[in-house]
Amino acid sequence: MMGEESDIRKILYIFLTVSLVAAIAFIVPKILEQNKMEEGVEYLSKNDSEKAIIVFNEVLENNKDHVQAQSMLVQAKKMNLQQQTLKIDRAYKKGDMDQVINIASKVLKIYGDDPVIGDLTDKVVYTQNKAKTHQ
Repeated sequence: MMGEESDIRKILYIFLTVSLVAAIAFIVPKILEQNKMEEGVEYLSKNDSEKAIIVFNEVLENNKDHVQAQSMLVQAKKMNLQQQTLKIDRAYKKGDMDQVINIASKVLKIYGDDPVIGDLTDKVVYTQNKAKTHQ
């Protein structure tokens, strides 16, 4: 009788240990993912769209179906495009057409084929073409 109780306890301990390890293996990645999301949101709040894009891409590398990360990545890209457009406008107003063309080329290389952001690059193309004619 004592041997049976001891065996049952061993089985129960093994089962509980395996269950605990499985729970930890499931929960830890979710916590790390949430921490990354918070880090990305913090970068966005500081207007550091480039770092936010990197962080949200990291989240999506690990979980490509993460809807919130996809949404936040689009926001970060739009913010970055807006920031780059302002840089282009400033350079254009200063008459630095080389810089306009340089920044615009980088922006179009990054976002030109992007299915979500690509449509928003019209102003960049327009300003780049104006700069080329003024050179």
